[in-house]
Amino acid sequence: MGGGLAIGIDLGTTTSLASVCMPDGQPRLLRDAQGHGIIPSVVSILPDGRILVGQRAKERLVLDPENTFFSTKRFIGRDMRQEENSWAATAYPFRIHAGENGVPVVRSHGREYTLTDVGGMILAYLKKVAEQATGLPVPQAVITVPANFNDVQRTTTRQAGERAGFEVLRIINEPTAAALAYGLERRGENERIAVYDFGGGTFDMTILELRGQVYEVLATAGNTLLGGDDFDRRVFDRMAKAFEAQTGLHPRENREFHQRMFLAAERIKCQLSDWLVAGFTERGVEIAGRRVDFQFEMSREQFNEACGDLVDMSFDVCDEALRMADCTLTSIDQVILVGGTTRIPLLRERVTKYFLRPPLDRIQPDTVVSLGAAIHAFSLAGGPRMWPLPAAAGQTADQVSTGPGAAPAKVAARAAEDAAGAGGPSRTPVPPRGVPELRMTLEPPTGFGLPAAHPGSPAGGARLPLPPTLDVSAMPALHAEAVQSILAGRAAAPRPAPVLIDVTPMTLGIQTVGGNVEPIIRRNSKVPVEKTRLFATTADDQTAVLIRVCQGEGKKIAENVVLGEMTLEDLPPGPRGSVSVKVTFEIDTDGIFSATAVDTKTGRAQRIRLTLFGG
Repeated sequence: MGGGLAIGIDLGTTTSLASVCMPDGQPRLLRDAQGHGIIPSVVSILPDGRILVGQRAKERLVLDPENTFFSTKRFIGRDMRQEENSWAATAYPFRIHAGENGVPVVRSHGREYTLTDVGGMILAYLKKVAEQATGLPVPQAVITVPANFNDVQRTTTRQAGERAGFEVLRIINEPTAAALAYGLERRGENERIAVYDFGGGTFDMTILELRGQVYEVLATAGNTLLGGDDFDRRVFDRMAKAFEAQTGLHPRENREFHQRMFLAAERIKCQLSDWLVAGFTERGVEIAGRRVDFQFEMSREQFNEACGDLVDMSFDVCDEALRMADCTLTSIDQVILVGGTTRIPLLRERVTKYFLRPPLDRIQPDTVVSLGAAIHAFSLAGGPRMWPLPAAAGQTADQVSTGPGAAPAKVAARAAEDAAGAGGPSRTPVPPRGVPELRMTLEPPTGFGLPAAHPGSPAGGARLPLPPTLDVSAMPALHAEAVQSILAGRAAAPRPAPVLIDVTPMTLGIQTVGGNVEPIIRRNSKVPVEKTRLFATTADDQTAVLIRVCQGEGKKIAENVVLGEMTLEDLPPGPRGSVSVKVTFEIDTDGIFSATAVDTKTGRAQRIRLTLFGG
């Protein structure tokens, strides 16, 4: 019997999903008691400290918007001291602001939580869903991220997984996971694949080349501030203008009604994918001492007019990805759609027109990433060996569920024992409550000098405890077909695991004197990758240097995103330029960054102080 299952998780901006591969190698979406497989990425914290996640949390968006958090993924890795980020946060009913070192934090009932905390709560809920659905421990996971996520964002995602009690086997890009779900490598053909990934909060365009079992990312481009949420806001803006025209009032004057309108905007967007007209009606709204009625209708044509430019913005990103991959549209063999936003008819029409071919649509775009992640997790965990087949085969028919809402008696008993806590089974290691720090191992002069360090720079990031209680009321279950697969003891035939070769989404460099940037790892470098540069001091008797790491394509530090900084101290005094520091950047297979710095004169690594921004 194995030590537990490994699942695939799509931790999305607006929704999250978990899937598992059955012994026959087929991935299955895990569903809760109500049959929901697509879980809202919403967390609500109650006054007594209990935490609701998913649909029950989403229901509190109207009742308690100040303590109910949604779409927080959009702020992961952002420095909230920057004006553009703090301004964007004002659009949300809850407070998201700068904590220590600019780290985004949310406040609830007098307590602050980092986005690592919030992500950990969602992942802990998905872990519980998986364990209750399968009746087995689920200690391992593969978690997906947008292709253009930077190092801080990837590290924060991994930390959230560890916070939830997972051993994170790998962080993989969402487009790569989607390609795995389609199993194109089984065709034995060499193909170029375009993955058009339009999620709730981000848009990515990735070009992959498939050769046998090898998926190689040729290029990726994206916009982390373009997603389905923006379509919701366009609909809401039209609704708000209509409300003002009908009543002379603004909906924000009634907080609950304002939030109901926003939820209605999302619903109208979704309905217009199937209907030609959708609407919202509410009577007797109390606002500014008056009772008013409101009725709103939007046609699909009006929706297209309101949101067409958002669709156009995605193709600017597609142009960039094709240019970086040195590809033409005629060289693309397959197009895969990812993300619920790709259900919009206008978007599908324009994708077909742009790529000169209809996209693949055998798998729902909402679930394809989670299914692909489950396939990769299955491969990394040893395939069918991760399932305790003899024990499962010994169960009787009345011990397994046959559909949503039904749960095995043994699973139900354990669920009752575990319902009060967020942790997994006792065999699953529980990570420390402190937020793990970004791993920085310091290590070629290029003629560029490093600035002197600021004395007394603070170290580390915000450390906030995760509340101990997680409310999990749903009793999940697998589909009957999945359960029958377990009982039959069918095992997938061994198949070589696909090889994934990803690239860096942006250039990584460090600040040199004069506010310039020296690139160390270039954009679209294949990972894993390691690059070394040699730098020199810029002042006589300089005993410390500041190594400020940034990401972006600008030549000046102000044109890039600063990821963090570290201080190398106790350098031997000497004339400027006589002391050199060897700096090495490394990116592992998860796309997570580490750096080492070594004083070349002594050959010894010096003490490092790191300040991580926006994690």
